[in-house]
This record gives sequence, structure tokens and C-alpha cells, in this order.
Amino acid sequence: MPRFYFDVRTPSGVVCSDYQGLDCPDAAAALEEAHHGARFVTPGECARNPLFSGYKFAVTDEAHRLLFTVPFTELQLADDEPEPPAAPGRSPARRKRTRPGAPARARSARAG
Repeated sequence: MPRFYFDVRTPSGVVCSDYQGLDCPDAAAALEEAHHGARFVTPGECARNPLFSGYKFAVTDEAHRLLFTVPFTELQLADDEPEPPAAPGRSPARRKRTRPGAPARARSARAG
């Protein structure tokens, strides 16, 4: 069975080289593995980490020739995978808006 390698690349280059690879019957099966995170990352992890939006799998054959790339933004849930959990309720932008308001309330409470 042929072996395929799933290197992780960012816009600035390779972040993680896959030295073990996965055995797949053919390139179509390797593409399917890449769409499901190649067993390295889940769609839920990608949804929780905005840094992953620029990442992609660079899939190579046994001779390490590039066959195709799959952006992490295209990862799909496997049929038996649970839905990813919802992102945390508060964004960093919200926290920035609410934190300055807290000291102002404390000052007005002391003044009155």
C-alpha cells in the first residue's frame, strides 16, 4: 500500500514535517484523510484556534513529491465524529470593552 505524507504548512513555510506518513490505498484516499485532519487535528480544534485558518496540509507521495494541498479551513467532520464545541462565549474584543468600565463604576460608587 502506498504511503502518503501530510506536512503542515503556514503562509511562511513548513511548520511540521510528517516523517511517518499514513498508508492509503491511493491518492483519493489520501485526499480524504487530509480533509479529515489526517488524524492530527480536528475541525473543532481549527474552529477554536484562529491561527489555523492559514494552515494547510501539503500531501506528498512516497518520493515526497507534492500531490495537493488542503487548507485547514476545508477540514470536514468524519461521519462518527461529534460536532465541535461552540467557541468560547466572550471574544477578546468584548473583554477589552468591559474591563475599562469596571474601574469607572468603582470610582462613581466611591464618589456617591
